Amino acid sequence: MEQLRALTIASFKMYFRNKSAVFFSLFIPILIIIIFGVLLGGNGSKLSIGINDQANNQSSQNIISQLKKIDSFTISSGVYDNEIKSLKSGDRDIVLVFPKGFSLTPVDTSSPSKIQAYYDQAKSQTAQVGLLVLDNIVQTINQGIYSNISKQSVPQYVSLEQKGIETNNLSGIDFLVPGIIAMSIMQLGLFSVAFAFTTMKKTGALKRLQATPAKPSNFIIAQSLSRLGISMIQVLILIGIGIALFKLHMYGNIIFFFFFILLGAAVFLAMGFAVAGYSKDENQAAPITNFIQLPMLFLSGVFFPRTLMPDFLKNVTSILPLTYLADALRQIANNGAGISQLWGDFIGLLIWAIICMIIAVKVFKWE
Repeated sequence: MEQLRALTIASFKMYFRNKSAVFFSLFIPILIIIIFGVLLGGNGSKLSIGINDQANNQSSQNIISQLKKIDSFTISSGVYDNEIKSLKSGDRDIVLVFPKGFSLTPVDTSSPSKIQAYYDQAKSQTAQVGLLVLDNIVQTINQGIYSNISKQSVPQYVSLEQKGIETNNLSGIDFLVPGIIAMSIMQLGLFSVAFAFTTMKKTGALKRLQATPAKPSNFIIAQSLSRLGISMIQVLILIGIGIALFKLHMYGNIIFFFFFILLGAAVFLAMGFAVAGYSKDENQAAPITNFIQLPMLFLSGVFFPRTLMPDFLKNVTSILPLTYLADALRQIANNGAGISQLWGDFIGLLIWAIICMIIAVKVFKWE
């Protein structure tokens, strides 16, 4: 145990003496959060409008086509539950629902057709801009239907029913930070292990280690423990910056949050050991690590929602380890999800951890 403790401390010192490793694994994620936090500090010039068209007829389609022509709106369509969920998670500013039977045909002016507009109560000022525009559209529609009636006596055949709902009051930074944390864990596991161990193999340090009283297994465990500790430091720094500078929300259980961080770190540490075991030197390790991490970096929902991807791409990227990790961290932080709601992410990461550990054991060489 004393030997393991000494090796772990030495591993920490080796890591922090490597200025490039500290720069890329600690400074870069912090810089990304600060840059995106400043960029996302405002709500932006466009409002995200979600539409659930239950009527699906000519009347509803005519109004939707008008909405799509408004430059200040970004229009998305989906089923009711998904759109309301997107509103609660901060991905929508307003959700419009066209109920079944909605019609612009004036049959009974005493019972107007209603367009239901849901908005976040916590962001009512932002939503009011869009609601005013929508209300003007409705009034224009009413005046067009009753063009032969004076403006003062236009019946309200079509009405906009506004409903504020309670949400988690999320912002862009709330979406971004869990993804950046997942990214930093991936890069620490892949790059720090792959490059450190290939360097030690090339210089013969690993081979000489076998001639010392230190057990090789203790050395590997010490390296893993030190990087898990560094991961914890990273996460605490990133969360602290998010809360202090950008009012990051953390709704979920912090224990579950760190549980998935440890599981994700185990996956990427094993992946890093596999790359280090296969690679002869840094020149061989670099393209392999980039080949592994770049697709995940851009396709696992780190910087933008995967819902924006085509369906075939979403299906392919849904099985990537970084997708499981980013999704779990985001669900816990943003929606307060418990472990029972994250079985898919847990099993996905566990399978990846087992696969990567088996590969690492098979290919790892000491020289």
